[in-house]
Amino acid sequence: MLSIGQNTLQFLVSAGIMLYLLFFLFRDGRTLGQLIRTTIPLSDEYTSKLIEKFTAVVRSTVKGNVIIAIVQGAIGGVAFWALGIEAALLWGVMMAFLSLLPAIGSAIVWVPVAAYLLLSGAYVKGVILVFVGVVV
Repeated sequence: MLSIGQNTLQFLVSAGIMLYLLFFLFRDGRTLGQLIRTTIPLSDEYTSKLIEKFTAVVRSTVKGNVIIAIVQGAIGGVAFWALGIEAALLWGVMMAFLSLLPAIGSAIVWVPVAAYLLLSGAYVKGVILVFVGVVV
């Protein structure tokens, strides 16, 4: 219980700091960007190249995460539909949104469903869902 409390508190503090920083980045982002560009101890040519590469990497990472989230949601929705779980489209969309969370995102949806299937005696469906969630 102590560990859960500590992790919850750490998450809440981190989320609060993130929101605080996001406020100032949205409000003063252009000014901070210009300040960073002028204070980098490189020539203007190297600074421009560095910023272009950084921008390309960030955009590619975000696009890749969104594409992976859509694919995970689609696979989860199809698996739920094939297993006869009601509201498969809803659960697939939820998996797509939650899979943007690192490591545990889509598992927030499919693990409880798999546990329910296994505990209710639908062993084959539960094992299939666990296989799809873990391997696929």
